[in-house]
Amino acid sequence: MANNVQFLTSITRQTDFEDIVRRVAKFIYGAEAYLVGGPYDAGLDLINKADGREIKEAVQITIQEKRIEEKILEDAEKTKKLVKDHGYP
Repeated sequence: MANNVQFLTSITRQTDFEDIVRRVAKFIYGAEAYLVGGPYDAGLDLINKADGREIKEAVQITIQEKRIEEKILEDAEKTKKLVKDHGYP
């Protein structure tokens, strides 16, 4: 676990972060994936391409270090809203 934390905290460039997200998403979904600017907040949306279709995924990723439990709850509510109001799967 400590190695994971050390690795993740060593990421300093957004492009490196996005590359890691793409690789993990490909492993999870078995599809090509990329991040795009989300229209509803300042975050990024994960899009995966499978069978010729692009599918938005409701994913929240934070880089916040302080008050992490509060941030997780906020992100869960944000995800719930994206699913309910904007048709995310």
